[in-house]
Amino acid sequence: MSDEHQPQDDLYPENSERTLEPFFEPQADTGSLRQYWVFFSGQLFSLFGSSVVQFAIIWWLTLTSESRYPGQTGLILSLASVAGFAPFVITSLFAGVLVDRWNRKIVIGTADATQAFVTAILIIAFYLGFATIPVVLVILAIRGMAQGFHSPATQAIIILMVPKEKLTSVNSYQYLFNGLINLVGPVIGAIAVEAVGVDHIATILWLDVISFAVAVIPLIMITIPDITKEKRERGHKNSFRREFSEGISFIVNAKGLLPLLLTFTFINILSSPVFMLLPLVVVSPDLLHGTATTLGVIMAASQGGSIIGSFMLTRRELFQKNVQGVALGQLLTYIGIFILALSALQGNLYGALIGMFITGISLPLSNIHSQNIWQSVVPPELQGRVMAVRQTIAWLMIPVAQLIGGVISDRIGIVNLFIGSVAIGTVILTIAWYFTSFQNVEKILGLDPETSATTSLDQDYIASDQ
Repeated sequence: MSDEHQPQDDLYPENSERTLEPFFEPQADTGSLRQYWVFFSGQLFSLFGSSVVQFAIIWWLTLTSESRYPGQTGLILSLASVAGFAPFVITSLFAGVLVDRWNRKIVIGTADATQAFVTAILIIAFYLGFATIPVVLVILAIRGMAQGFHSPATQAIIILMVPKEKLTSVNSYQYLFNGLINLVGPVIGAIAVEAVGVDHIATILWLDVISFAVAVIPLIMITIPDITKEKRERGHKNSFRREFSEGISFIVNAKGLLPLLLTFTFINILSSPVFMLLPLVVVSPDLLHGTATTLGVIMAASQGGSIIGSFMLTRRELFQKNVQGVALGQLLTYIGIFILALSALQGNLYGALIGMFITGISLPLSNIHSQNIWQSVVPPELQGRVMAVRQTIAWLMIPVAQLIGGVISDRIGIVNLFIGSVAIGTVILTIAWYFTSFQNVEKILGLDPETSATTSLDQDYIASDQ
């Protein structure tokens, strides 16, 4: 992607005035890109700790709810997902505006420290015997709020530190490295749970605190461009409502972006209960009837697919248009879920692994190509609020879907829920492709399809991340 690919005039209608204040836009170069990879290497350590801890907590919740609240495991797992996710979505909505005002480096460090601190509180609760399901839900909610600041801040610094022609490369390698971490994390989590036992989960939770301590070192070392420093020093501040509205207006007025975004909204609504209910699929005697190791292997299969999909994007151009990658990725998600459902019904672990592997491949295909489009058209001074609004629209209904999905699964069965989600999702994707501006989003936004697709990569820029 080159500098000439700018948003078209219709992003800001003629009858409205673009009121963004002048700002300093740093020119990302090789040096800033190297610093970004130093930063991301530290984030990988934090991600690894969180991945292991998340697996351990999910397995603890699954076994605890099965023993104490039989027949309500689906509901409790959905409540856990809502507890962690709803605060994240709600917080990120207004955090995007604040991220565009504040020093993003400080925001990232504070958010990471908050998550490590509340994890330490949970460790103490387990040691003292106070760790109950409600306590765990509260801790998950606080971590979600902190992540609500962390996510838009980390997204907003990419365009400041990564040259535009390297966006596909960086996005692909980030997905690759994230996939590797999320592949290893559940496996290590399963091994740790089997080794120390679910009653000693506090020992495993220490890994999250330690990984934060490691991750903060690269963050301190690097320089993240502070494009709002001059505004803060001048004491200039628009109203929160005005800045928030700018984020919404950009998405609404940029023709083609909203249909693209809505396809992700629907796929998130339909697929989130599937991934939330995986532990129940594993432990159910009528389905896979497995152990913590079984769950770890299934999650690893998904991450293995994600790694391969990301690696494919780092090696060659797969599509002429980014939107083609988005559509194919979403279709593969539904195919993978369908295979998973049929295999679980037959108690076929190998089939379930294939389904999750296909689902894993689909994620980088859809997400990386979508990210390329957004990063190409959103100005740096709007990155925080636009990405936060984008994320909120895509994820807003996920907590509701998880809660309803948990209730429905307890009534009609998990497999029926999965198959119904696939059928509805496939119909919606087909309608979006043929009857909206979804497939023409890049043409509408003025992006050259020859260069907005995945570009050739220069691995010399990789020093050592979405």
